[in-house]
Amino acid sequence: MSIEFLRQFRIGEYAIFDLTLAFFGVYLLLPLLSKIMSAKILFWVFVFFGAGFEIVGDIFFKKWTVENRPLLMWAGFFIYSIGTLFWAFSLKYETLSKTISIFTILNLVIVVLIGIIFFKENISVVSKIGIVLGIISIVLIERG
Repeated sequence: MSIEFLRQFRIGEYAIFDLTLAFFGVYLLLPLLSKIMSAKILFWVFVFFGAGFEIVGDIFFKKWTVENRPLLMWAGFFIYSIGTLFWAFSLKYETLSKTISIFTILNLVIVVLIGIIFFKENISVVSKIGIVLGIISIVLIERG
């Protein structure tokens, strides 16, 4: 298996393989990052990257259900697991209850928006209100 083969799996113009290497680079640089960034910034960086990778994994899962290509499912699992690792790192900088709440709400809101924008999914007025309340809840949790 060559690097070119691994780089053929892409998210937009970025190869998943390269993103994975970048993740491990961040992991190796974590002690240095902890010295130059506050815990709050590191928390949000890891939460956003974790949610981002899990959302991309969700997109691969959705494409797998539409196109019925097993490779898309496996790519989704791989990308999703990277997101889980970022989430786990975020736990070093915040409590479990706060981290899981913000992470889950952020993930849900963004996945719904992606479903609407990219997959042309329709949502009800109640769901739209739920998205707004989710965003408000992230702000309240962060301030609390």
